[in-house]
Amino acid sequence: MKKVIGTEKALEKWFKQLQGQMAGHPLLEFVQTRLRADIRVFDDCYGENRNLETELGGYMVILYGSSKEIKTEYKEILKYHNLKEQDYEYMDNQRLNDFLTVSIRLFLCSSDYAVEIVIIKEDGGNQNE
Repeated sequence: MKKVIGTEKALEKWFKQLQGQMAGHPLLEFVQTRLRADIRVFDDCYGENRNLETELGGYMVILYGSSKEIKTEYKEILKYHNLKEQDYEYMDNQRLNDFLTVSIRLFLCSSDYAVEIVIIKEDGGNQNE
């Protein structure tokens, strides 16, 4: 599954949905601090009312679900933006507990457009997949 987040407003809406589903979950704290700061950069630099497809800036995609779903969606995003898997500018892996890993990869698609891919894995697998 994937969730496309273009603005801080969209992220806040997703947070509200998560609160009902994941109260007390360690992901919630991580998401609220790290991802809010990341998406705010897009809004501050390029405007919170920008068109994600046609204007400068970029967006965040949150991938979650089964490993197979995550891999399929990840490959589709890379293909859409003509990116290679190893072409990320930045990567951060956070192991939140024994079964939950969050991986963030920032890809620069052009000088003024980026996509940040956030992978949430709940299977306790390899962080580098």
